Amino acid sequence: MSTMVERVARAIADHFTNGNEQYDDLSEYERITYVASARAAIEAMEPTGFIEEAGWQKLRSMLSEDWLSLDEVGEVFKAMIQAALKEQA
Repeated sequence: MSTMVERVARAIADHFTNGNEQYDDLSEYERITYVASARAAIEAMEPTGFIEEAGWQKLRSMLSEDWLSLDEVGEVFKAMIQAALKEQA
């Protein structure tokens, strides 16, 4: 399983190479550049009110239990990221 940084770096590389190059076949310099871009993108993911609301709504729908499993917490994270991707600038 890859890290979030690696998955984002691979997605950025795929986007900019139009899927024509395999990430593992890129030069070390290119991979380092994509990893740096991925880190910057993830670090910039400070939740806005819109994103926090999406996370809260997801949590609220799940709080009929006394505790949350790691999978359920992951669902909250996914809901927040999906909201970030849908949010208009």
